[in-house]
Amino acid sequence: MNAKTISVSLLFWLGFCASRLLGEDPSFNFIGAQAGLVNHVDGNPVVFVTDLPIGKPLLSRTIIQPMNRIETGSMDRVEILLNPGSFLRVAENSVVRINEAKLDNVRVALDKGTVIVESAVFDKKVHALRIETAAGEIAIQKEGLYRFAADPEQSAVDVAIRRGKAQWLPEGKPQVT
Repeated sequence: MNAKTISVSLLFWLGFCASRLLGEDPSFNFIGAQAGLVNHVDGNPVVFVTDLPIGKPLLSRTIIQPMNRIETGSMDRVEILLNPGSFLRVAENSVVRINEAKLDNVRVALDKGTVIVESAVFDKKVHALRIETAAGEIAIQKEGLYRFAADPEQSAVDVAIRRGKAQWLPEGKPQVT
């Protein structure tokens, strides 16, 4: 190989590496240090700050602040990171409020629709994860897969649990585990 071929090859290689480094989204490897980080968004969900009537589009890598309300339409879905090892997946046509967003105390209010909570790692001494509904509060007590569906017209909540354990706390008193 001559010097000209080596310099062209080196220039091509440096250009390729620079384009890869500069073209990559820096938020791709973002790690949130608090609960409420929006991990994934499908469609055009909206986030409302407090009770204002006009919301703004919800984007990935947004951190949901306490008392913010998320509304999804017929083609929208959202995944939110909760405490380490736990995810909240909000389905279409749902309304969810994040009432508390501390890593050791997460409270989510399901006003309408369906959510799935996946908790791969759960330690009752460290984590507190509760879903607030019109029918009462539900405390997750063990790792597992949980599905909650709320109908505000009937004040009813359907709960399905796969490999997990939860406790229903109507009016703050343990009722059913």
